[in-house]
Amino acid sequence: MVYKHSPLAYSLVNDIHWHSVAAKHSGIETIWRYVLKTAYIIFGRELVKKIKLHCERCRYLRKKVIDVQMGPISKYNITLAPAFYGTQADICGPFKAYSLHHRRTTIKIWLIVYCCMSTSTIVMKVMDDYSTQAFIQSFIRFSCEVGYPKFMLIDEGSQLVKGCETMQLCFKDIKGKLHKDMKVEFDTCPVGGHNFNGKVEREIRQIKFH
Repeated sequence: MVYKHSPLAYSLVNDIHWHSVAAKHSGIETIWRYVLKTAYIIFGRELVKKIKLHCERCRYLRKKVIDVQMGPISKYNITLAPAFYGTQADICGPFKAYSLHHRRTTIKIWLIVYCCMSTSTIVMKVMDDYSTQAFIQSFIRFSCEVGYPKFMLIDEGSQLVKGCETMQLCFKDIKGKLHKDMKVEFDTCPVGGHNFNGKVEREIRQIKFH
């Protein structure tokens, strides 16, 4: 047991703070835990805090932490809006399924996953093949269930891009007003841009796992 004003206490804390492999320039509680493995210093936590606050290396490391920037996210991820107002969409597969006409015949199908960007709710629809027409049909079934999204974020798959560019929507709003030849706003995310469509990719990973 050592008092905090003792030169031995100061030397012990300073040595762990600068030279310990596991605890050097770490937090106050971590350094204090490693000090207790050697000796108990009366009011030792105050001594650890004092040495850490006057350490130039710790000041530099704190500035480096502040400089770290999180990955940018879309404004639709933090927009207060109904479910699927902003939607991410991606295709996963192929999966094996039985044919409706020949029960012993197996066919390939794909799943398209629609993920709400604000609530993370998902809706899965089946695509009979990997074509633009199959994507449009799945989108119609999806919109009949939850409504048309205002904005869609898709990858650079040709069928998704072509489908969003060519399809035209006609619908009535809650006031009975008819809207003709409308389009859904969309944008494509770059390959490997997980900060853009990471939500739907995580859901697809869970689907494949199960």
